[in-house]
Amino acid sequence: MRDDYILKRGINIALVLFIAIIVAALTLTQINNITGATIIKERTNTAKCLAEEGAALYITKNCPICEEQKRIFGTSFRYINYVDCSKNEENCKKTGITSYPTWIIYDQQFVGIHSPEELRKTIECI
Repeated sequence: MRDDYILKRGINIALVLFIAIIVAALTLTQINNITGATIIKERTNTAKCLAEEGAALYITKNCPICEEQKRIFGTSFRYINYVDCSKNEENCKKTGITSYPTWIIYDQQFVGIHSPEELRKTIECI
């Protein structure tokens, strides 16, 4: 009799732990999905705002840092106005671009990699 009680109690504890683990995993997955969607939305909004404000990113071919800047924006990069200086050397020289990547926002140069959060602080979008 006592052995049956211990066995049932052990099964109940295991079942409760199993359910708790499943609930925790589902909750964490949901939080991750919401957070990921929020980050993508913020990056997209920032990219669109940069474009609306006339900001431009100057990059060149064979530039790993430029590729990293593009990667940071992910799929939202398609909204970014950019100039490939390997195809538009004259335009880039006239603009005064000497390093890559370079952002021009409101006639100011921002050289190097910048996060969407940093860039959002320089523009007048909400």
